[in-house]
Amino acid sequence: MIAAASLMLGAVSLRAQQTAEFRQFKDKQGRTLDAQPVSVSPDRKTLKLRLRDGKDVDLEIVLLSLDDQQFLREWVATQPMVSDFRLQVAIEKVSAKPAERRRTTYYKLNTESPAYRIRVTNLSRETLAGAELEYFLLTEEGAQIYLDSTSGDWTYNTVSDTSGVRFQTTTDTIAVPELPYNRQQEITTKSVTIDQVMGDGNLLYGEDKLVGLIMQIRDDKGNVVDTWRSADTGIAKLDWEDVEKLGN
Repeated sequence: MIAAASLMLGAVSLRAQQTAEFRQFKDKQGRTLDAQPVSVSPDRKTLKLRLRDGKDVDLEIVLLSLDDQQFLREWVATQPMVSDFRLQVAIEKVSAKPAERRRTTYYKLNTESPAYRIRVTNLSRETLAGAELEYFLLTEEGAQIYLDSTSGDWTYNTVSDTSGVRFQTTTDTIAVPELPYNRQQEITTKSVTIDQVMGDGNLLYGEDKLVGLIMQIRDDKGNVVDTWRSADTGIAKLDWEDVEKLGN
C-alpha cells in the first residue's frame, strides 16, 4: 500500500465540485492505494485522495505511475473547479486627501474623499499567483458641490434637481501581486467624492452617503476565492450581483 502519510504536503488549493469513482492508484514502486481523487493544487503537483474510510491524504502526483498521471490529467480537464485558497482580508476606510470646507453667505459646503485600504494575507500553503481583485465602491448621491463658471462662486445642486440618479458605483479590477504563504499585499481603491451642504443652525440641505465596498478575489483561472464587504452597514445586505447590476 502506498505510504500516504509520508507524502502529505498540506492544504490543496483547488477542489472539484464532484469526486470521481474509487480507483486503485499505484506508485512507481508498485505500491497500491484504493481511493478516489478529490482535488489537485493549482500547480498540478499535489493530489488529494479520499480513502474508503473517509480519510483524506495528499500525494505528490509525480510519484504515481504514468497511467495514473494520465488518468489524473484527463480527470482534471473534465472537472469544474472552484478556488479554495484561504485568505485573510482587512478593509479599512481612509482619506485620499484632506477634507475641503468652504463657506458662502448662507451655506457650509464640505467635501471629503474617502477610499479603502485593502490588506490581503495568504493563509494557504500554496502561493497565490496571477490573481485579480475586483471591487465596487457604492455611494448614494444627495448633493453636488461645484464652482459656478458664471458667478465664480461655489454652489450646489441636490439630487432632486439633478439627474435623479441616486446610486453611483466606482469599480476597478487590480492584479494582485504574487502572494506566498503568510505574506501580505496592500491595495488602495480609487477615492470617491462625498459632498455635504449645511445651512444656518447646521440645517442639512443635502449630502452624499458612502454605502460601502464589496470585493471579490479570483485566482488565475477566474475562480472566485471569496467575496468580502467593508464594515459599513449599508453594504451588508447587498449581494455581488445586486451591485454589479447597479454598475451596468
